[in-house]
Amino acid sequence: MSERFVGGWSALATLLAVAIWLVTDSTFSVAEEARNLQIGAVAEVQVSPQFSVSLVIQRRGRSVQELGKHFLARPQHASRYTRRDQMTIPFPALSDPYKAIVALRLFPEDSLSQDGLEHVVTDERENVAAIARFFTGSPANAGQMRRTGTVGEVSITRNHEILVTIGKEGVETGRLAEAVLKDRGRIREFDRGATIVIPADAMKDGYRAAVLTHLFFSDVIREDSRRHVVTLTIESLSRVSLWFTGTGENWPLLKRASGKRSNDVAKGEVIVIPRNLLGSWALMTEEDISEETRDYPLALTSRSRRNAVNLGQRFLIPKRLLSAWTTLMEKGEDGAQDAAKWYVYWGTRNPPLVYSGDRLGGYAGYRLQRGQALYSDVVIRFTGVVEVAEVLHLSEVVLRRSGFRDPRKLPVNALIKIPIGLLSPEWRPEGDPARLAEREEDTAVARVEEEIRVEKAEARAAEPVRPRGEALRGVTIVLDAGHGGHDPGALGPRGLTENEVVYDIMCRVMRQFAQRTQAIVYVTIEDAQTGHTPSERATIPDNREEHLLTTPKYPNADVVTSANLRWYLANSYVRRAIKTGADLEQVVFTSFHADALHPSMQGCMVYVPSARHSKGRYSAGTRYAIYQEVSERPTVSYSYNERLRSQALSSGFADALCQRLRSANVGVHGRKPVRGYIIRRSGGGEWVPAILKYNAAPTKILVEIGNIRNENDAANMRDPAWRERFASAYVDAVISYFSTQ
Repeated sequence: MSERFVGGWSALATLLAVAIWLVTDSTFSVAEEARNLQIGAVAEVQVSPQFSVSLVIQRRGRSVQELGKHFLARPQHASRYTRRDQMTIPFPALSDPYKAIVALRLFPEDSLSQDGLEHVVTDERENVAAIARFFTGSPANAGQMRRTGTVGEVSITRNHEILVTIGKEGVETGRLAEAVLKDRGRIREFDRGATIVIPADAMKDGYRAAVLTHLFFSDVIREDSRRHVVTLTIESLSRVSLWFTGTGENWPLLKRASGKRSNDVAKGEVIVIPRNLLGSWALMTEEDISEETRDYPLALTSRSRRNAVNLGQRFLIPKRLLSAWTTLMEKGEDGAQDAAKWYVYWGTRNPPLVYSGDRLGGYAGYRLQRGQALYSDVVIRFTGVVEVAEVLHLSEVVLRRSGFRDPRKLPVNALIKIPIGLLSPEWRPEGDPARLAEREEDTAVARVEEEIRVEKAEARAAEPVRPRGEALRGVTIVLDAGHGGHDPGALGPRGLTENEVVYDIMCRVMRQFAQRTQAIVYVTIEDAQTGHTPSERATIPDNREEHLLTTPKYPNADVVTSANLRWYLANSYVRRAIKTGADLEQVVFTSFHADALHPSMQGCMVYVPSARHSKGRYSAGTRYAIYQEVSERPTVSYSYNERLRSQALSSGFADALCQRLRSANVGVHGRKPVRGYIIRRSGGGEWVPAILKYNAAPTKILVEIGNIRNENDAANMRDPAWRERFASAYVDAVISYFSTQ
């Protein structure tokens, strides 16, 4: 995959070619980014120029017989594939689980259905015969595979018109016109005999947006603008204006918004295109594009490959032709590794874990230390689950897998065996896809954090020092308190309810902002009986009088409706701030909650939106049509670059908050207090709450102030002085964050 498309239009753009060919004869190209095809520490997938696939294994002291037993369909043939300390196994000779694992690494976009396997071409070395040989065992089946996608070649004319050329062979012209064109009747106008040449501005918004994403892969769409990164040597302000706003006449407005003095543009320069100028197609993210083009996939390339299959081309391989091993792909790599007993990871380490296996499969071994408990020191730490029922269930699974019955009678140095499939990504073995994805995201976030640090340092150096009384001037804060109304949230001892505690803290935060800063503060919720006055009672009565401040107000009657209306309301506040001149990155959103976790867990945790887990598009349709905030912008999605920057900003603020909470002697969770997603093994997998996922504020966090089922945390929540200290630490964190920003 080309590094141009990292984090871009994930459903299609990752499949595109790695060069832009222009009719002007100028060429722009980038180096390919090699996909990580290591499997564990000892195995590597290799692909020849003729697309022959093999698995190369370093023996590292393991016997030929042992390797043959695990990797080969016929273990007795192990010696024929062995040369000294290396074993090279051709794909057809692999055991079924490793065939599936190799296929999942090579073709992550492929999917199985009741009709067969839809294969997406992701390697330039592929051809129809090779695809048939790989998935069916015989190249003779190539003629029975059906092309299910169309390929368009993108080019730019000397008049700077963007064109998409589609070969007519195998293409249903009527269906193409219906799916792709704004006016299907113009298809004859674009017919060139053997090809159809379509101007991008004649395409429906989803396809027009796809073309722009293909050409300009580094652009970032924000709530207030599109940040266009100059990529091609032929670009100018008027051409950028033409492509993104529909007319070249807007170039002076782009110049002004970008703070430019010169009319010239240089590669790598950022051109700011205000949202009110952008065409509807130029506002679409990769999720929007995927949704709009789902029924008629159009893979885009920038150079012709007439004698081979094109990158992004799709094939449906009928189910009756597929080899038996392909059924293992349906369970994903974890399922295939289970079938292979996770053997490829045996003997490797990720201290304090050591990976091994037995007749039941692969496991991560941990030696229990004196004074440690199975629940908090093993299950919660290494699996990432925190909800009570899941902790108890996984503890039972781990206990029996380790050969023990009673968690209270575990001896010191007991070997605790955790099935590898239950581990959270950071505790997976080296080379595991989940761990690789987590590390890649961490690296990308760190890069963006450094970019932000440099940007803010330069901006700070250019600004005058503000008097102390002007703290947070220009900063907008949006506050939310979870649950409320008919939903009390989590329940604690002696009448303690989550909704009343976090509402009280939100009100205290409001009061402190008003007393100490110049920040503009919005809230999503109000108690009709008490207003925003904090309570000095230990246990605050649950009066069920809270309602959301939408237009019209919502009485919090339904949990799902309330959750969605909160972020719609928050997004409306963000737009209001931008209209009054606020900088988008000077907007902070915080939702206060209280956890109900295993009683052994204690302290505050903060959730930020992981970019990987925040993919998706939400459209309210007619469900919430009566609410003004929804009608303003009913459909929401964000580009990968936008999500990545949001994760970086939010993580920075979350770290600042944890630091201030510790300084104020407010308990913070001991292990991993800042998390990018919630893990639910019993349903949902890894996910980001909607209040963060669809929120337009770049800096956004969900704060779990403590564990209402933990005795110490619950005692703190009943203490008005502690609640005030929490609020003070939060405001300190915001002031500190923006003073360093």
